[in-house]
Amino acid sequence: MNARKRYVAIAGALLLVSCGGLPRALRNQIAAEKLSLQQTDRQLQHSLETVKEDLAHSPSLFQGTPVSTQWPARLQSARGSLDRAKNDLQQILGLTADPLFSRVYKWKSAMAQYTVGHLDRLARIDRLCQQLPGIALAGNAYRGIGVPDCVRSGAEAANRILQALGLSPLG
Repeated sequence: MNARKRYVAIAGALLLVSCGGLPRALRNQIAAEKLSLQQTDRQLQHSLETVKEDLAHSPSLFQGTPVSTQWPARLQSARGSLDRAKNDLQQILGLTADPLFSRVYKWKSAMAQYTVGHLDRLARIDRLCQQLPGIALAGNAYRGIGVPDCVRSGAEAANRILQALGLSPLG
């Protein structure tokens, strides 16, 4: 841990100590989350064992379904994410204690996933938009999912609308 990070961690700890620690409501919320996490972890372990037993005793039970391959892989992926986060905290802040609570959120379909034929669809959309002056589309569903792509897409759409109105395009 470099000196700057160490000083920030020490300053944060001193600030908490000088303020009498965390507020009681926050400590209570953390304790409740810890209990909830422990209960969820126990349920998750039980579910994992149940699936393992079902697969061991009747391997064809889940054959051809996503459960047989995707569910255990997703569980391992979530555990891996938590382990990486814990390792990062240990390296950056020197924390060695287990977290009081942790959650993994995976936003399914959060980013556009272009499929085969996407460019052909875009060409058709562009042709249709040219027939409707003043209509312009922008966003990550078209030509790039990143923030810079969306900014560029928005600027291009704004310029098309300005031109359709007979105004000068933006810089």
